[in-house]
Amino acid sequence: MIKRLVIAALTGIPLALALISLLQALGLGASESARVSWSLAELGRSWLHQDAWNMGSINFRETPSPFWLASPLVQVSLWLAISLALWLMLALKAQQPGLWLGAGLLVLFAWLVLDVHWQWQLAQRLADTWHDYAGLPVAERGHTKEPDASLARLAERVRAQVAEAGAASRVVMVTADPGGYVPLRARYHLLPLNMHPGLAQLPAPEVLKPGDFLYLILPPAGMRYSSESHQLVHGGHAISADLVFNQANEAYLFRVRDD
Repeated sequence: MIKRLVIAALTGIPLALALISLLQALGLGASESARVSWSLAELGRSWLHQDAWNMGSINFRETPSPFWLASPLVQVSLWLAISLALWLMLALKAQQPGLWLGAGLLVLFAWLVLDVHWQWQLAQRLADTWHDYAGLPVAERGHTKEPDASLARLAERVRAQVAEAGAASRVVMVTADPGGYVPLRARYHLLPLNMHPGLAQLPAPEVLKPGDFLYLILPPAGMRYSSESHQLVHGGHAISADLVFNQANEAYLFRVRDD
């Protein structure tokens, strides 16, 4: 293609161009062209991706691609490093007096690009927030729109039972993963109740007292309860308790009996 352009320029012969392919001019085949196209698409997708509302920090930015170079921060950092290197080489060779001024302008431009992109993301999140929460009473927002709204509604049921039993009642959480997202959010919604942070198995019966509550959320495997004997059994411990409610076989509330 380049040879034809040169010949046409030298001879004056008119040459109609139907398609100019940079990849073909660089000698890249079909597989290399597809790989380059995919890489460019991944780089562009990371700039246009909009993070959904996830209750995270406004400064958190998730890259949609597993390709680490697709991160806007990495792209801008690489561009800045290359630009600074070229600018320093050219400025030193030409002995330009504005060496540091030019470098500072490059850094400022890179920062502005990232900041404008962050502001665009922030505006999108603001629009999503307005769409989801505008007009809703504060008390209903956590129960209807939040990602953990089901946990918030479940916590209200637990609170009602604890309030009916009295302020002296304790709540002990038992879950297969005490440090997991669901148990942690469940604990958050139950604050400031007198609550144990979470156990991976049933506590020893002697550490409980009548009226205490056992809150089982995503309970560990092997947990058994007999409604006839009112025995909750797991991990070698058997606790006499009444089942208060069962939420879709994923959350249970028991109250320790006075036997």
